[in-house]
Amino acid sequence: MTRDNKVRQTLKRLIDEAAIVAPSIRHFDVDRDYGRVTDEDLDTAGQIRFEVEADATLSTLVQTGDARYQALSQRYQDKKREALEFHSKSIWVRETQQFLKAAFEILDTDAANTPQPSPDEPNSEQAERPTGIDPPPPAHLAVLAFLWRASLDSRALIDAPLFLDDHANWEADVDALEKQRYLAREGDSLRLTARGLCSLDDEGARDVLLLGNRIHSVLHATDKNPSTRGRSIPIEALARMVGAQDDWFRFALEHLRDALTCWCVSYTPVFTQPEAVLQPGPGVRKWRSVEAVARQLQTFAREYGVPAPAVPPDTDWISATGIDRTDSTSPSQSGRQSSKEAFLSEKSESTADRWIRALKNNQVIAALVVFAVIVIGLGAVAGALKSVRDWIPSPSGIAKSIPCSKLGRVSSEPSVPAEDVNLAFINDSGNPVQVGWIDEHAKARPDVGSKIPSTQEWSATTSKSHVWLISSKPGACVGIISAGSADSIVKITNHGPEIRLAPVREANSGAAGPAPPPPPTTKWKIRRVRPDSICEGRWTIPATDGIQFPCPLTCWDIKGVPFLVPGNDSARCTAAKNGDQVTIDYSRAGSGSPAGDASCTFTGTRANDQIQGDSQCLPADPIEQQLPHWSATIVP
Repeated sequence: MTRDNKVRQTLKRLIDEAAIVAPSIRHFDVDRDYGRVTDEDLDTAGQIRFEVEADATLSTLVQTGDARYQALSQRYQDKKREALEFHSKSIWVRETQQFLKAAFEILDTDAANTPQPSPDEPNSEQAERPTGIDPPPPAHLAVLAFLWRASLDSRALIDAPLFLDDHANWEADVDALEKQRYLAREGDSLRLTARGLCSLDDEGARDVLLLGNRIHSVLHATDKNPSTRGRSIPIEALARMVGAQDDWFRFALEHLRDALTCWCVSYTPVFTQPEAVLQPGPGVRKWRSVEAVARQLQTFAREYGVPAPAVPPDTDWISATGIDRTDSTSPSQSGRQSSKEAFLSEKSESTADRWIRALKNNQVIAALVVFAVIVIGLGAVAGALKSVRDWIPSPSGIAKSIPCSKLGRVSSEPSVPAEDVNLAFINDSGNPVQVGWIDEHAKARPDVGSKIPSTQEWSATTSKSHVWLISSKPGACVGIISAGSADSIVKITNHGPEIRLAPVREANSGAAGPAPPPPPTTKWKIRRVRPDSICEGRWTIPATDGIQFPCPLTCWDIKGVPFLVPGNDSARCTAAKNGDQVTIDYSRAGSGSPAGDASCTFTGTRANDQIQGDSQCLPADPIEQQLPHWSATIVP
């Protein structure tokens, strides 16, 4: 299905849905005025979705560059500002319906007047290559295309261990594609990045890119509207908004994770979950397309010391269809290689002869050459000693340093409370540094950590399977520390981290020393859904159990109208954590009314950054008993 057909179907559906979302607009057809067009029967949630979809669809048409759609969009925006003075939102639904009808008529007229291309004529939309994206070298591109075709055919990510076991000779190619940010590894799975998708001449890859840009339009429209900003969009609803089938949509999201990470402040990591959601953020204004995210990945790869691939000027991008990459070199390639080797051999031989003659005729040059050889030799010895030092095992259980080049590929493992250790960071670099945790998804979390001024220190109680990032500023890695099974001291210098074993902590030694700072807190977004209301709150949860913290809730009734929770300012909570089990005791005092008092216990189970659970309240709340479910998302 072409893009125009998809847009046409979306326009027709929205035009038909307007009367369902706002039933009172039918009065306009009789009265020819908006006097009886009210919000009495307005579907509030449906109206928000209708407006977001209309914005996204018109934005998609504007991106074609057609002046007619640009003029239509400008009039639409002008009318939208006037709509703030309308006496009902239903009026704006009908006005939007008229703009959608106009767009449909333009699109329909173009379809009738545009001759259909012959089967052999290339589709310009599919053949257009994204600008500013360097494809990998041909050998790597063939592997990338093979991986994409395998993923596309199975509608699933590639199982990395299984794939590399079957294609062991491609492991170096896969590693190079990862370093260049064409591929990304999610656990045991391989997926294409935005840069990888932009490098392929493949209809399926182009469909994913177009779908990603339609998703951006919806997310941008949601974030731009003050009434919808900050709200999460269910993935199921988002698929309907962009006119995509659910299974294809969720598959495409897997390969668009880089774009979603840039555009969203949070999203459900497992897209197959029925309740999976996306929450757009300010990133939709910074990165306005999947191609923009791909260019950012390319810049990131270069900044971290990975050179741009050398592609011959006459090398075009390779189609993923029909790739047959063999392990042997073709005769023509072999011939070119032998010619090149012969040329280099001849060139190096004549150069050596010239150097020998120069050394014989000039003793000064000879002395400089001898000196340079000595310096190079000493450097080689120093490098060998460093390699030996790195090879010698560290003291048992001590933390270890990981190169910054591994950032984005190392992650923490789930905590084991019985295996907690202490990491002390001493800043001796002369400048402030930031120490932050790297979570189970290899994402740097500066909010879980501390900023350490120069000459100061900070300690963290952590699991031996956890990894920590030291940075001098956002994006500037100083070092990565993997905690060991023993308490360790990390000294941060201008040359990187230096690690040594911490002194043994003796029980009841009486040694009076400064207590380490409390473990870092986390921020949760709490959501409680009941038949009569939805309540949300952002709570900062102390890492130490039993510490009381404020936990107010903001609530909306079934029509989306906010209402005041009695005793909201007095709400207090305490949290207790035992492995993946989380318990929160919530209490608030009402405004003198017994109905306003509440004392509830939430008990849930954590899975990655999501917590799901149920509540019990005293005194018993009949509505709470009908639907006691609540959920939490751990957010930055």
